[in-house]
Amino acid sequence: MDPELVKLQREAEAQAFAARLGMTSGQRASGATAVRLPPRTPIGAGARQPARGAAEPQPSRQAEYVDDTPRRPRRSEIEIEAEGELDHYWVTVVSIERPVPRHFGDNRGMLPIWVEAHADWRQSGRTFDQQQPSEAMRAIRLAVLGCRSDAHARRLKAALDEALVGRASDLDADPLRLRFRNGIDLGDLDGWWTPLLLDVLLRCEAAATDFEVFNRDDHERMVAERVALKVRLQKEGRR
Repeated sequence: MDPELVKLQREAEAQAFAARLGMTSGQRASGATAVRLPPRTPIGAGARQPARGAAEPQPSRQAEYVDDTPRRPRRSEIEIEAEGELDHYWVTVVSIERPVPRHFGDNRGMLPIWVEAHADWRQSGRTFDQQQPSEAMRAIRLAVLGCRSDAHARRLKAALDEALVGRASDLDADPLRLRFRNGIDLGDLDGWWTPLLLDVLLRCEAAATDFEVFNRDDHERMVAERVALKVRLQKEGRR
């Protein structure tokens, strides 16, 4: 196939993915995280104070605190059944609220970014967040992406891990040392997240023709549609 046609086809596919997630070229994945980060809490007395006049790096203007995760919505029996039949899995990009020093006198700091996969997106970041004694390490979700199956979620997580931190085999490194990427190296989320995500999604779709990524509003819509279908079939005397 003509390389130019391949390029145009990939660009069209990228735009399709962007539209599916509520994104446009140059914008963040607004459909992935719909909650804006609340005003930052004051830095505690024991936390490192930013240098006077220095701008504190902003990991995202659009994210959500893990410890503010809402409870699961109350579901009817038919809604629980419909959601279980969908069997969606979730991939979440997690970070912390503000950079922290890696050692005494470190003025650059570290802003870890890592990827988790769960059957319930509400579990993402919770283990890390609950183990932190300091508000300076408060976990936030940068993006929450839904997948049609566990296999697709694992594929997406692996692709995001590779895009963020590389492959241990390529770097001749211990995989346990490549668990996260320092967000300080990447800059503001708005500048790198959308192109990185689109590239990852194109590679995932190339490996699985039915690959699809959606947000939480899409998930709720799919649950409602399946419930409506089940109710209609029940009225017609079928399951």
